[in-house]
Amino acid sequence: MSSIKGACNDPSRDNPPRRRVRGEFSVLGIRHLVSVTDPEIEEYYLAQHNGDYIVGEAVLCISLVEPWNGYAFRVIASVITPNRFTT
Repeated sequence: MSSIKGACNDPSRDNPPRRRVRGEFSVLGIRHLVSVTDPEIEEYYLAQHNGDYIVGEAVLCISLVEPWNGYAFRVIASVITPNRFTT
């Protein structure tokens, strides 16, 4: 994963706006910006200032959530970095 869009305000969805954490990464040259639902990652970045944060090497668990209003959405359910990985 290239970066976390640390807690940005998302006025398009909620009223009043709610801060969200998003992950940005590329696959085959296609850029993806996906909501992060990993509880530890969300908690950490919501406590930071709005901004972009470099994550570096990470394995992502991408999940499909239940359809909502006829749409299916992807989320980053878990961000596994070398410092979070234990054997």
